[in-house]
Amino acid sequence: MAMSDRNDIADQVKENFQLKTLQERVWRLEAENKDLKVRNSILDTQYQSQCEMQFEMFRTLHANLEENICKMEDAEKQIERLQKELEDQKQEHKDKLEEERKLWEHKVENLNVKNEFLDSELQKVAEFREKKNPDGI
Repeated sequence: MAMSDRNDIADQVKENFQLKTLQERVWRLEAENKDLKVRNSILDTQYQSQCEMQFEMFRTLHANLEENICKMEDAEKQIERLQKELEDQKQEHKDKLEEERKLWEHKVENLNVKNEFLDSELQKVAEFREKKNPDGI
């Protein structure tokens, strides 16, 4: 065999070796790429699931917030209504108390007038007795 044939065979063996090395690298990279695609798909599914879960949580929280706002508005309206009712009752009792005070003042005034009249009558009776019986007998 000539030197050139040996060099050709060596080059062919070298090329075959490089080809096999490159093919093994391609297969390894393809397997790695396939594995990364599977992982990416899993992560994408997890991401979509998390997004849906967060959206549902947001929707639930928003609904709860709306419900709580309505409850607060109802409570505020009830507080206002009860405060007005309390003010009305206070005014009603104040008016009733004032009316009763006036009635009592009128009654006391009438009793004072009657007392003065009776005192005057008693004074007259005492004077009459004094005149009728000056010695007290």
